[in-house]
Amino acid sequence: MLRITRWVTGVAFIVLCGMVVVTLADIVLRLLSRMPGHPFARLIPPAVPGVVDLVQLTLVTVAHLSVAATFLVGTHVTVDVIANLMPHKARRLARLFGWAVSFAFMALCFVEAIVQGRGQYQDGILSATISLPMWWYWIPVVIGTGLAALACLGHIAGWAAKTDRSL
Repeated sequence: MLRITRWVTGVAFIVLCGMVVVTLADIVLRLLSRMPGHPFARLIPPAVPGVVDLVQLTLVTVAHLSVAATFLVGTHVTVDVIANLMPHKARRLARLFGWAVSFAFMALCFVEAIVQGRGQYQDGILSATISLPMWWYWIPVVIGTGLAALACLGHIAGWAAKTDRSL
């Protein structure tokens, strides 16, 4: 699981770099194409075609593919003000409950993402500017939520594998 999550996180990083390149290229093209009196200003395209669609797709990809890694490693945002006041056994049980709720939520998100993506595929809906199939936007959502649910399940299984002495 860790190897898959690292690979997916690497893909998210590459996609993030692509989002930065597309955004910067769009800014530079907009500036260069509007330079008054420059002889080449007419030859430069005014912007990157479909920059909004491309940035939206990359943003969805980066966000959802990164969730599984944060769950697996345990670097997600936690609030432990109340947990620090609890006894050790109660704190462990609260963490188990949190992982169980997180698993249920991510599993439901995974199922809903499959349903929504399938609906977008069947309806043939396209994005507004460059006509990307909208079901492409659901692929990283399905992968990310599925891996996040598995990461939560891994934490639950790890907790269950520990003996009662560790409570």
